[in-house]
Amino acid sequence: MAGMLSLVAHEFSGSSAQFVIVVAGIHASEQSGVEVARWIGAKLDGREKPTRFGAIIVPELFPRRGEQARTAEWKTGSAAAFREIVQGRKTIYPNRQFPPPGRSLEFLRDGYLKDLQGRDIKIGRERVPLLAEARYLIRLIEAVKPIRIVSIHGMRPRTKNDLKNAAAHKIIDMTDAQISKWEGTAVKGVNFPGIFVDPRYRLDPKHRGFDVEDSKFDLALDPAFPKIGGKKRCDSARSDDGREDDMLAIGAAGAVSDISLVPGNHVKESVPVVHYAKEGATPNAFSLGDWAPVDVSPGKGMPGSRRGAPVFTVEVKGNQESWAFLDGVQVMSEQGEPLTRRPTPAQRATGHKGAKFERPPKFDAKRSRDLQAYAQAIIDTILDLP
Repeated sequence: MAGMLSLVAHEFSGSSAQFVIVVAGIHASEQSGVEVARWIGAKLDGREKPTRFGAIIVPELFPRRGEQARTAEWKTGSAAAFREIVQGRKTIYPNRQFPPPGRSLEFLRDGYLKDLQGRDIKIGRERVPLLAEARYLIRLIEAVKPIRIVSIHGMRPRTKNDLKNAAAHKIIDMTDAQISKWEGTAVKGVNFPGIFVDPRYRLDPKHRGFDVEDSKFDLALDPAFPKIGGKKRCDSARSDDGREDDMLAIGAAGAVSDISLVPGNHVKESVPVVHYAKEGATPNAFSLGDWAPVDVSPGKGMPGSRRGAPVFTVEVKGNQESWAFLDGVQVMSEQGEPLTRRPTPAQRATGHKGAKFERPPKFDAKRSRDLQAYAQAIIDTILDLP
C-alpha cells in the first residue's frame, strides 16, 4: 500500500528463503499478462509441495486502469488505449519508470526520473514524474531483494510494417520484395512472443547514455542482432552470472508446452534467441530490465543495497485474456469448468456449500489453456530450478 494505491501482492513461500517477484499489468492494455500472473498464483495455491523459491506476485501494477482496460476489452475486444499514461501533454511510459542502473530509489527522492548523472529526464521542458505504482514496485524489490524477477506482458501480432521498421533501422537485412512475401514466421532481429531475459551485468562507470544493451551482452555474438557480424550464440551475456540467466531463459521458453506460443525464442533452431532486439527508438529513460539486474551499493547507511536480479520478460502471444478471471476473481477452473463461489458467513452458518459461478459468455477455453502454459513453464523453471 502506498498513498491512495490499492495494490495487492500475494506471497507464496518456497522451500528456500529466497523469493522471485512476479509483476504484470505494467501496460494495462496487456491483460493476457495479468491473467498469466493470476494463473501462477492459482496454480501455486493448489500445490501440495512448494516450489524451490517463494513467489511474491503483483498481478496488476495499475489495478484501477486495469478495470477500465477490461471494460474496454469486453466491449470492443481491445484495451489498446491503456498502454501508456497521458498526463496533460506528457506521455508517461510505465515500463520506463526506474532509477539508473546501480542506483537506488533514494536517487529519485525528489520524485522525478533522472539520468546516470542525476540530471532530470524531460519530455519537452517538463520533468517526468515517478509514478506511485512504480515507486511501490521499486520499494518492494529493495525490501525483498529477489533472486529473480518475472515481468509479464502481452504482444500484439507482428506485421509487415514491423519488418519494414526493423529494415529501415538497419536491424534486419530484408528487402521490400522479401517482406511483401513474408507469411508470418518469426524473424530474428524483430521481437516476437517468447520468454526473454535481461541478464545480470555490470555497467561501465564511464557509460553516459540510456542504451545499455552493449553492457548486458556481446552484440556480435547475440542472434537478436543479425546485422552485426560475429559467431552467434544465445548465451551472449558478458558476465558468468548473465550466461546462467541466458540458459535459464531458453529453458523456460522450451518448457512452454506449445512452442508456437514462443516463436520469438526460435527454440528449435541451432541458435535460439533470449534477448530483445533493438527495433528502433525507445524513450530516454530506464526500464526494469535495465535497473534490476545491476548490483546496488548506495553507500554506508544508505537504503536500497541489494544484489542484481535477472529480469525474465514473458511476452505473451496476443494481449487478450480468456475471461477465466473477472476483476481478479477466478470463476473458471484449470479444466475450463465453472468454479463454486465461496459461501458467505450466513451461508456457512446454515451449511450451504456455495453456488457455481456462471460461465462468462466470452470465456475462451483454448485461450485459457494457452495462458496456463506460460504460467506452468514459469513455475517449473524460474521458480523451481536452481
